[in-house]
Amino acid sequence: DKSPEARQALISLKQDWLRREPDGPHEYLLDACRGVKNGFVFLHVREPEGITRLLQLGKQRGVAIETIHVMRPGYPIPDNPIDSGTLGFQPYDLYVENNAGLNELRTQAQQYVLQRIPTASRLR
Repeated sequence: DKSPEARQALISLKQDWLRREPDGPHEYLLDACRGVKNGFVFLHVREPEGITRLLQLGKQRGVAIETIHVMRPGYPIPDNPIDSGTLGFQPYDLYVENNAGLNELRTQAQQYVLQRIPTASRLR
């Protein structure tokens, strides 16, 4: 559900967690990636501060992290504390324009993976 109410509920939940454990969400995400070798884990982080902290913690742990900003022309960025700041992090490693359908976006993602892990074609 991407309603403003649902988004606000998730924002409140995350803010509460960050107040109790400032690195809690970031540590949780990095722990979830533990054990992944020669593969990718997609982490959906929008807040510039969260991206910056995740990069710092990833570097400390020896985890390679690339940042990707997906833009969708014609769709305004939602006006809430999480979404409205997505362009505040600069520079992203890659900017993707999602101006077509889901299949085209999937193809772009597959090409991205193949550029980084040439043997990934065997994983399909």
